[in-house]
Amino acid sequence: MSVLTVSPQALQQYAACQSHAFMKGIGTFLAGSLASYAVTRAETQKCSDFWIYLETGTSPQERSVADRVPRPADNLLSPEDAERASPLVRRNKYGDVME
Repeated sequence: MSVLTVSPQALQQYAACQSHAFMKGIGTFLAGSLASYAVTRAETQKCSDFWIYLETGTSPQERSVADRVPRPADNLLSPEDAERASPLVRRNKYGDVME
């Protein structure tokens, strides 16, 4: 019967190899989690954009472009006319009348 002896240096190398494998596993798990989060976030944003489209009829991208384009002030009143005019109706970004 033979006795197997392991040198301390070989044991150190084995421990280093196991440690490296463990760290690679942890890194892969974290990278996978981050990738999974990124995919989930992107897909959720698509659903949110679709909901906005269903509610408004325009995509968020179209709305952001339209919000950046200045609108002409076609019904400006003089200060005297503004005093006599009825108060303007305020609307939110969805077109609902605000009181």
